[in-house]
Amino acid sequence: LAREIYRYKQWLSFELEGQVGKHFGPKDDQWEFVVAILGRWHRFPWDNYIDTSFAMGAGLSLNSEVSQLELDRDENAQRLLGYLAFETTFGLPQYPRWDLMIRVHHRSGAQGMIGESVTNYLCVGLKFAF
Repeated sequence: LAREIYRYKQWLSFELEGQVGKHFGPKDDQWEFVVAILGRWHRFPWDNYIDTSFAMGAGLSLNSEVSQLELDRDENAQRLLGYLAFETTFGLPQYPRWDLMIRVHHRSGAQGMIGESVTNYLCVGLKFAF
């Protein structure tokens, strides 16, 4: 879930975002909780045809268990790590509440400032504004 907390004209906005996700698979089986602030650029020259936005942000990510994928990379992996997001959305102007979203979901220790290890996930999905 995301909530816009500030907007500068039609160009730039800032959002507060919270995520709850479930990782599953042979190497991971845990919940992830994220809180982040994102800046979003809204205006592109082709918006009359494909409404586009680009966002990036930072925050914290907490896993319910230490990730086995992260432990395989670093034996000092931790549950709490820094979070970065890079997201692009595409939508049809006639359906302004729906967007296709592509995001890089990055957990890391910020080179040891917060913790150790790193994982990246490529996420694709639909966003609905309510």
